[in-house]
Amino acid sequence: AREKANSAASKLAEARRMAAPSLKRQIERELNDLGMKGTIFEVSIEAEKNQDGALRLGEKGADRVSFLISPNPGEEIKPLSRIASGGELSRIMLALKRATAAGRVPALVFDEIDAGVGGAAAQSVGLKLKEVAKAHQVFCITHLPQIAAFADEHFSVRKETTKEGRTISTVAGLKGDERVDEVSRMLAGAKVTDTSRKQAKELIAAAEALSKKLGPQQAKH
Repeated sequence: AREKANSAASKLAEARRMAAPSLKRQIERELNDLGMKGTIFEVSIEAEKNQDGALRLGEKGADRVSFLISPNPGEEIKPLSRIASGGELSRIMLALKRATAAGRVPALVFDEIDAGVGGAAAQSVGLKLKEVAKAHQVFCITHLPQIAAFADEHFSVRKETTKEGRTISTVAGLKGDERVDEVSRMLAGAKVTDTSRKQAKELIAAAEALSKKLGPQQAKH
């Protein structure tokens, strides 16, 4: 049984080593699209062994797999878990899901993928989510108007306290001016003004223009 397990673990390790260069290329390409140009991504695969030199087997084989990254040119490559900022982690997670879920997972959920992201980087994340949504059903919870502007369907989630003292959550689909007002609130706060509405319309129009460049959307089921 141990011989069979060692053989299976060795085959899995070889498959990982074969897949690592392809994953590296895909992640670096995705990160380039997400505003992290020049990022170096590496996959480290090390066999874990017991004191007697035998492979330390587990349910995932006998390898310790680590992701290493250098987000800025000239910086030493280091473990992702130690050096990436919040915004970098958000984009790296999106890149990993984009690279590994393609063709395999019908629906993807991104809960606050925008953590630590703003400005132009947020628009890059929104466009990448839109690209992912061409072939997958994507659910995205976001607080950033740059990302919300790319949505095919926009919902507002609110919490309210009833007269009985209970807290309830409501979800409402937004269309037309309702959506413009919501994006406006995301931009400027609770008070919606003519200026914030104009900015919201421009943001939505810019997202639609960028989305058209991605090509037709595949049917979702």
